[in-house]
Amino acid sequence: MNGILSILIICISEFLTAFFYLFVITVRLFARFISYALMIAAVFAFTADVTRWQIGDTKPLFYSLVQHANSISPNTLNELTIIFKGYLHSAVWNYAILIMVSIPAWLIFVLVGYALVLAGSEQRHVNIYSN
Repeated sequence: MNGILSILIICISEFLTAFFYLFVITVRLFARFISYALMIAAVFAFTADVTRWQIGDTKPLFYSLVQHANSISPNTLNELTIIFKGYLHSAVWNYAILIMVSIPAWLIFVLVGYALVLAGSEQRHVNIYSN
């Protein structure tokens, strides 16, 4: 009976290990896909800003994520404020999130996309003991 139990435990542990590796591979693939989509969004936002500057403004003007969202839907920031005020402390909303979304939109997309590229990349292990 102990032999069957030990074989069952080994099979379960191997299954969980394989499931974990499959989960990690899936998450990495999803992170890379989202990062590429964010990089494309960064190109679109940067192109929109540069095109606006070439048409009429005298200096480069990069719109923030809030300004892009307000051009699409004017009540976006107000609705997000109402939603998150119940879940977040007002200091987190005022000093962290509002400052973060007030930087240029293309820069936000690039930074988040690059972080997801790093998270989705396979880690290379170096054997320091090999000759």
